Amino acid sequence: MPTNPSWTNAQRDEALGLLVHAELGRIGPIVEVGTPHRALRPALAMPADPGLRVLLDRREAAGDGDAFTALLRSAGTQVDARLVRMAMPGAPAARALSTVSGTAGGFAVTAKFEAAVAQAMDSTSTILAHATVVDTDTGADLFVPTVNDTSNEGVIADENATLATPTDPALGRAVLRSFYFTSGIVPVSYQLLQDAGFDFEAFLADLLGRRVGRAFEKYSLNGSGANEPAGLATPGVVTVARTGATGQTATVAPDDLRAVHHGVNAAYRVGPDGLPTARWFMNDGTLESVRNLKDGSGRPLYTPGGATEPAALDGFPIAVTDKMPSQAAGAVPILFGNMAAGVLVRRVRGSGLRVFNELYAANFRLGFEYVLRADLVVRDPAALRSYVNAAS
Repeated sequence: MPTNPSWTNAQRDEALGLLVHAELGRIGPIVEVGTPHRALRPALAMPADPGLRVLLDRREAAGDGDAFTALLRSAGTQVDARLVRMAMPGAPAARALSTVSGTAGGFAVTAKFEAAVAQAMDSTSTILAHATVVDTDTGADLFVPTVNDTSNEGVIADENATLATPTDPALGRAVLRSFYFTSGIVPVSYQLLQDAGFDFEAFLADLLGRRVGRAFEKYSLNGSGANEPAGLATPGVVTVARTGATGQTATVAPDDLRAVHHGVNAAYRVGPDGLPTARWFMNDGTLESVRNLKDGSGRPLYTPGGATEPAALDGFPIAVTDKMPSQAAGAVPILFGNMAAGVLVRRVRGSGLRVFNELYAANFRLGFEYVLRADLVVRDPAALRSYVNAAS
């Protein structure tokens, strides 16, 4: 491919992208979902650009199942990201999961990578792991109904009887926004990308996913509601079942836990199969303090977990998260309830990996960032209750 010394890298990438489109245009219908890379090789046996040859060689060496890893290891070859979607198995449109630009664009990433990131986020965010999550196509404000209908019930109606007076559910409305959570940019050297003897894709997915998961957990529990989510452990967000007695600024009593437990309607606590659907949420320091609490018969409220069962408090499992507030005057250190029924998390499709090709190029590094646009809301207030430490 002829080049002009005055071209910028972005212009060069644009030209290379056009070249790839032209060369693949000769193949026609062979570029379909599931087309193996080796099937493309004969038609691209003599690509004009050395960068394209480098990528194809590495793709072939890595095998068709490791396209994304091969791409990561192709750092510094100045290959346009659009070329990647052509070289990987599958039609270009099927891989277009993010916006592409010459200098700071995203790449289309594999389902395996996305699943690994999601697993890492769930492992560091108890909210993502236990709440109900919905995905939307855009980040526009999403209005959702909230309801508390536990006080209403049906009746027996006699044949030909006058219809009973209608009973409206206690409906409200909440808005879900799309706050921007980022892992921050992680610079990685070309040497590590190209020479690493381990599964770099899995390593990167875990690192970025855990960063974003910690950020979401922090704000989903402690956010003020002003330009950030209204955190579940922020006073006033979840209904208070018990406030500690005067002097309990850093302690909780067995009776307090029992009040929080029974503050959640039984329908939210146990499923039709008799298994718990509610759980406790607290940090490790709070858990340490409640492990020594006993009921009126001297039996510990805390039950250690085993090989098949998790640790439990008053018969219900515990989700430990360091982002829950510690016990202090007026703090909300304990939540209890059915998170799946009570909390709705909104994620925006298109959140994903961004790759910075040139930002760190002078230092022979490539930058990676993972972005999540999300928010949450309490959609059923009856499903959750909280304990609040005394103010003094």
